[in-house]
Amino acid sequence: MFKKLDISKEFVKRVFLLSIPVLTQQLLNNLLNMTDTMMIGAVGELALSGVSIANKIFFVYQLILIGMSNGVGIFLAQYYGANKKEKLQDTFQYGLMLTGGLGIVAILVTYFGMDFFISLFVENPVTIGYAKDYLTILLIGFIPFAFSNMYFAGFRVIGLPKYPMIGSFISIMTNCVLNLILIFGLLGFPALGVVGAAIATVISRFVELALMILIARRKVSYMNFGLAKGLSLEEKQRIFIKALPLMGNELLWSMGMSMIFVNYCAVDESMIAALTVNDTISNLVYIAFAGFATVVNVIVGQDLGKGDLKQAKLDSDRILRLTLIVFVGCSLFLLLIKDYVPYLFSLGKSSRQAVSVLLTIKATFNWLNGYAATIYYALRSGGDTRGVFIVDGMFTWAVQVLTSFICARLLHLTLYQCVFIVEATFIIKALMSQYFYNKGYWLKNLTE
Repeated sequence: MFKKLDISKEFVKRVFLLSIPVLTQQLLNNLLNMTDTMMIGAVGELALSGVSIANKIFFVYQLILIGMSNGVGIFLAQYYGANKKEKLQDTFQYGLMLTGGLGIVAILVTYFGMDFFISLFVENPVTIGYAKDYLTILLIGFIPFAFSNMYFAGFRVIGLPKYPMIGSFISIMTNCVLNLILIFGLLGFPALGVVGAAIATVISRFVELALMILIARRKVSYMNFGLAKGLSLEEKQRIFIKALPLMGNELLWSMGMSMIFVNYCAVDESMIAALTVNDTISNLVYIAFAGFATVVNVIVGQDLGKGDLKQAKLDSDRILRLTLIVFVGCSLFLLLIKDYVPYLFSLGKSSRQAVSVLLTIKATFNWLNGYAATIYYALRSGGDTRGVFIVDGMFTWAVQVLTSFICARLLHLTLYQCVFIVEATFIIKALMSQYFYNKGYWLKNLTE
């Protein structure tokens, strides 16, 4: 797959210095999600299922937002590599305008379409009630979450991932403390259950944004609020046109993941809690995906911005070699914990057993998913939106969603069989991703 690569200690050190802050941030996020899941699970399995459904809907917005901010981030990384600080500032401000506008649209769509979206997943009226209670309050945090994501993307692509890590850590601690107080009614507050969890999340979003603004004002003068007056209409269109396919791809991918979950629910709605816990635990190893995404965005993006295409390819090959080692280790980690971690959650015996089996399936194919994801970020760093769309958004619907539909609704297979077959399609995805990577269309300097 690779020619012999000289991966120096200095390169490995650079990779891990860039990735560790992001890994730490994602680990904290996922540990918080685990804590949330355990706390809400203590309210009841139906409450856990309702919050899970609400978060599936929020997940679609989150991924579209990431597509938008990372689309802008392509230009931020290359302008930084080309040392064009004025363009970087104007581009960042334009990114804030785009993500803020996206947040407004998402609030309106989610509010007026809430009943329809939730009904796609479940029929139980109690579960639906929990989902609506949680999601209605969560809408308040959509705008600050949008701005924070643009700051995260900006800090990461210029090689300062420690600041998002700091912001997330304080936000997460805020969320965790408020969850304890508001869900269970500590310190004289009423026990609000699911509603309390939603309020805690919204407050933490505002705390997170305030910290990002404060850090940017003190540490990075060219990342602040403004009207992007230095960008011409043509430049704004160019950035938006490059970001639009990434948004569309993330929309397709996130909706695809939600539809796969819907098909799994159709097999057995009582397994929603087990599927939620499986996703929560699996996300502990997905932190490595985020870490290497940042490494690709920074190292390869800056190489491309400097016009050094040969170095960009060499660095990308080195990163991919390292990902294989890390992601295989992550899969082995899942196998080691699969029989023990489910006991941390308020699940019945059958649900715990289900989580163990689902984690085994996930671990079998997880390393292929991670490898394909890293190639995705390499393609994206050079603006190869066609390759990104084919191996991610289109593949999700044409292969994985279709496969889950056939297995669940036509062949009526068991949940374990459905999940195994869908996860096995990552073999195809990895091969397709390697094909587009080898084509080299992503080796482009977008700043010229």
